[in-house]
Amino acid sequence: EQKKYDVYKTLLEAVRTGDLSEKRIDESVKRILALKLKRGIFNVDRRPATLVQDILESPNHQKIAKQIASQAVTVVFDRDKLLPFGEDNPKKVLVITPLLQFYKDLKFYHERVGGYFIPFRPTVDQLNSATEEILSKKHRYDIIVFGVTHSSQLELINRISQKIENPIVVVSFNSPYYVRQLSHISTYICSYGVEKELIQSTAEVMSGII
Repeated sequence: EQKKYDVYKTLLEAVRTGDLSEKRIDESVKRILALKLKRGIFNVDRRPATLVQDILESPNHQKIAKQIASQAVTVVFDRDKLLPFGEDNPKKVLVITPLLQFYKDLKFYHERVGGYFIPFRPTVDQLNSATEEILSKKHRYDIIVFGVTHSSQLELINRISQKIENPIVVVSFNSPYYVRQLSHISTYICSYGVEKELIQSTAEVMSGII
């Protein structure tokens, strides 16, 4: 122990006098730690991570996550009483979103659903192309649903809303405040995230299941 203390004092004095830089010590320590890890000298216990995964994947945890999600989804307003999209609703719905799962979940509860998928962060050219393609499909559907995940997608909603008479439903899977940047929409829903439980619960709320 005395030898270790002597080495410590010597190194400390060398740093103080400028004979040895802190950067040089850091580099040496990193090499020593990396070598110890490679040789298996450290006892790295991965069990805690496994325990966390086991808990997250347990039926009880998934049940709780589903309950939280079902209570989190918020219908902020539904001015034209478009909801729910149940089996007995004859309206045809076009879902515009980057989330394939959202389209699948909504279609599970309402067969008269079509999908158009946009990038998570569309460029100007992609927005222009999407605008033209969506407008060419508008006559096939009664309601347009946007499932948005990023503010860059809001421009597309405003473009479309100014050129069609179809009522528009917007589901925000990100910020609840996107509504401040939108106009001419009939329904606004907040889902607060893209976790599978939230996406499924959103589809269930829109379909009248919950």
